[in-house]
Amino acid sequence: MDERLAYNMAAGRELARRLPCWVVWYGEHTGRFWAVPKAAGLSAVPHLEAVTPGELERAARHVERALAEEGQIPLHESDARQAPPFGTGGPGRSPRTGGAPPNRKAGPFR
Repeated sequence: MDERLAYNMAAGRELARRLPCWVVWYGEHTGRFWAVPKAAGLSAVPHLEAVTPGELERAARHVERALAEEGQIPLHESDARQAPPFGTGGPGRSPRTGGAPPNRKAGPFR
């Protein structure tokens, strides 16, 4: 397993921990981060897809806030929603901007 793949797999696991209402993974073949809701209140959202872990976390938080404002799901202050944005540092995390490894190549195939 190369360094970039190992980083992305670890980032997917970290996002799964930070987003308890979502099933999160990194797609080796697509080179993208994915999430599907596991909370009943989020079932209207089929899935989320993003290039970076930071983008996926922002998208999931946006969906959660929008549904909470509509009263469809509760937001709990005790969960990971209060954590700093992914990739901004903190215990055990690299402060890389956007959460992408530094040698990420552009293009649809990685």
